[in-house]
Amino acid sequence: MQITSVVDIVKGEILNSPSISFVYNIKTKVNKLQEGDLFISNNKDEIKEAIEKGVFGIIFDFDMDILDKEIAWIKVDNINSALIKLIRFKLSTSELKAYHCNEFTFDLLNVFT
Repeated sequence: MQITSVVDIVKGEILNSPSISFVYNIKTKVNKLQEGDLFISNNKDEIKEAIEKGVFGIIFDFDMDILDKEIAWIKVDNINSALIKLIRFKLSTSELKAYHCNEFTFDLLNVFT
């Protein structure tokens, strides 16, 4: 996903001019991060660890110094609102199938899964 798209979706402000222009995945748990991910957090210690793991971007909602000018620093007004906006966007671009059934059928289907 392009960094500019992320900024538009979350209605955030990019605080620097990073050398990267995209991210591979979006994560909220520091222990699940991989190089190239976008990390969403409101914990300064986790953000420092995320940088060490090679994230390409960080979304946060508090005052913080830019620790690495190569990655995208995206400040938002509210981290929870930004996360909801990203989830809505991802769901709107996914091909979802939904089915309706009664409680008995649902219980029966759960037996087979």
